[in-house]
Amino acid sequence: MLEKLETLDRRLNRRIALYLSGSGILAVTMLMVIDAGMRAFFASPIWGMHDIIKIILTWLVFTAFAYALITNTHVRMTLVIDRLPPPVRPKFDILGSLIGALFFAALTYLSTLYFWESWLIKEVPMSPIPAPVWLAKAAIPIGSLFMLLSFVVRLLRALRPTVEAVAEEIKGF
Repeated sequence: MLEKLETLDRRLNRRIALYLSGSGILAVTMLMVIDAGMRAFFASPIWGMHDIIKIILTWLVFTAFAYALITNTHVRMTLVIDRLPPPVRPKFDILGSLIGALFFAALTYLSTLYFWESWLIKEVPMSPIPAPVWLAKAAIPIGSLFMLLSFVVRLLRALRPTVEAVAEEIKGF
């Protein structure tokens, strides 16, 4: 069961992070180049470009969080954890995964309320084009939900004893 959940988590986050974030990076780059070209050659920037880029960047950041966690490239306290005795390290992995899951559960809930309020009033910025602010705010609960799923999978994996740990305990008897 845990293996299926891990596989789902990895596939879902890989596809979202690679495709959505990759195409978002490409889109932001193209928009910035076009805007700079329009400004330099025609003295006419594209109105509202910064608002559109902000929306895309929000999706880039929040969809890449979970992918960074499942590939172990997320921020970790390895300076401290690597100096701990080996039997103590898994306990810190459990604690960190539990704290992360609780944090992202709260963030998912609260950011959903934040997004929903923005959606109901159809919030737009005070700029030349009415770029939907709620679209950027939708990235926060979605990305937080993926991060929550990744932390839960990580927690379940840390709670399940490995074959090596069981073998060590058997040798001790």
